[in-house]
Amino acid sequence: MGACAAVAAPVDSGGPIEYPGMKVVVDEQGVQTKGYRFENRCAKPTPWQAEWIWVVGDAPDASWFRKEITLAEAPQRIAAWMTADIKYELYVNGRLVSRGPVDMGRDYAGGDTHRWFYDYRDLTPFFTKGKNVIAAKVFRQWPIGFRVSRGQPGFLFEAEMTVPGQEKLTVKSDGTWRGVPADDGYGWQAPEFDDSIWPPALAVQDIWAPLIPSEIPPLMEARYPVARIEGLPENKVFAKETQSFHEMWGKGDLSHGWCSSPLVQMSARVLGVTPTSPGFMTMAIRPSVCDLTWAKGVVPTPHGDVAVSWTWANDTVQLDVVIPEGAGAEVILPDETKHVKSGRHRFKSSYKRVTAIKAVQEKETLEQSPGGDSRKSK
Repeated sequence: MGACAAVAAPVDSGGPIEYPGMKVVVDEQGVQTKGYRFENRCAKPTPWQAEWIWVVGDAPDASWFRKEITLAEAPQRIAAWMTADIKYELYVNGRLVSRGPVDMGRDYAGGDTHRWFYDYRDLTPFFTKGKNVIAAKVFRQWPIGFRVSRGQPGFLFEAEMTVPGQEKLTVKSDGTWRGVPADDGYGWQAPEFDDSIWPPALAVQDIWAPLIPSEIPPLMEARYPVARIEGLPENKVFAKETQSFHEMWGKGDLSHGWCSSPLVQMSARVLGVTPTSPGFMTMAIRPSVCDLTWAKGVVPTPHGDVAVSWTWANDTVQLDVVIPEGAGAEVILPDETKHVKSGRHRFKSSYKRVTAIKAVQEKETLEQSPGGDSRKSK
């Protein structure tokens, strides 16, 4: 979830995280934030002073880090930048305020971008006069770790603090932080937790350059009741303790910048919008008609929104797309492929749909010999 956004206090240490200007609504239409517009102001204005850190010894699957600071007054503003290899969860005074990075450099078709992305957060609402604790959990995640990691786990954090009556303060990850391998304990994020036996964190080699600000909008987060689950193993997709769906079936999560896995698949598969170069400079639009009669949606990109709307009737697909300024797209339909630039475009294509049930029936029929003996399909 890496995004440029200010953060308001979430409900508890498990989230959901709330972002000013983004009011997440859960209703019969799903999870959405009406009227939200993402403004890209994520780039760090000054060179990094922070060091990448990790724990001493063999690299565990996950580690905890803590840093205590004392402020003479409540801050006027705290701007923070952070990233990790592979994933992080950031807490301030026990509250979850960020998770990411969303894009680690492999989030488009074609392979590694040879860049590493960092997130920006306005953390002002979470800090108070007196003692404050910044805590982070950093974890290596399957299957992402095997494809993306630079081979050395690490955490990077830097914050610029404006406090009344004081010069601007900089808090950065370095050897003054404390870190240990994560275990099954709890409460380690809280200010009152005693970390005196934790050893200092270890500065590690910086192998993540160049660092690039993430331009992906913030993740919508919501917690809502589930009436029933049909057709899927409950323990694999639903967590009873949080009354929430797992973002990934198994270990870790596969959150994306403005949604979790189901909405990603709807955008990339049903609407058919996928990037073919970094930053959506170019993209492919190949809608999957499947068993639907229409689909409509918007995919945010650094250049602006990509709007896609299609309908299917009488074996014909009508597709309307809007490409933002500075981008281009390859529109792929059953009987033609078109390369288009920014602007509004309409296409019509013949498409005789075969439903999933009918396809299975036809396959079974083909696999029967005239004499009734079944044969293996190649």
